[in-house]
Amino acid sequence: MKTRHILLLTQTAAAVFAALALPLAAHASEQSGVTCPADTQATLSSGVLKCKKSQPKVLASLCLGLSFAPTGTLKASPNFTMNPTGSDTCLPSVSGSIVPSSMQPPTPGIDPPVSAFQRVIHPTAPDVFKADVYVFPAGAIFVGNASHGVKCGSGFDAVGINSGRGLRCEDVVVKKAVCDGFFTPERSTGRDLCVMRDVFGNRVEGQYTIPQNVGYVGLAGNPETHGWNLDTDRSGNVDYWVKEQKTYSYPVSF
Repeated sequence: MKTRHILLLTQTAAAVFAALALPLAAHASEQSGVTCPADTQATLSSGVLKCKKSQPKVLASLCLGLSFAPTGTLKASPNFTMNPTGSDTCLPSVSGSIVPSSMQPPTPGIDPPVSAFQRVIHPTAPDVFKADVYVFPAGAIFVGNASHGVKCGSGFDAVGINSGRGLRCEDVVVKKAVCDGFFTPERSTGRDLCVMRDVFGNRVEGQYTIPQNVGYVGLAGNPETHGWNLDTDRSGNVDYWVKEQKTYSYPVSF
């Protein structure tokens, strides 16, 4: 019996470790970008991607119980009779003045905020309150107000993908061509060279420049063998190194 208990414990432990070893749902890579879900209307304007649900959230017009006014104020109402002609009004059953109807309370954390709802007047039937519903695009984790959309962070260009339903943030790294060590840049024959003087005053010419502020050193060899392309006279008769492979970043919410 003891052996059987040990075997069961061992099997249980193995099952737990196997479950822990299962791969978690992975997010798309930065290069893949983010895309609005299939059940949303996607808009990409001025670098901002928004995903709006096809169906708005609809809440009822009420004259009874607890309700929220469009300003967000919680109201406790006595018994009223609704007049649905035009914009709904509520007539007290005992005494008091006629007041506009109130909106059914939205579900916190699920429905859009109170401020997002607008009254839709029905001529002869009770009104409703409608609000557009926004969600974040799939492919990354976002926190904040989905109605604001997502955009690329500083230094990254917004590139539309998936027929305008998605957004990728990419950047081409461009660095000024400089020299390291005791070499200094010198313009010669349409390109920048690295030159120095030896102890005898002789001019010594280097073989190549290097990209600035990326931690690259001349001892590493010609940058062209490490994923960089030289762009001569890119700006003001100054050479620049352009990285062959773009860098990518997830969009950010705001």
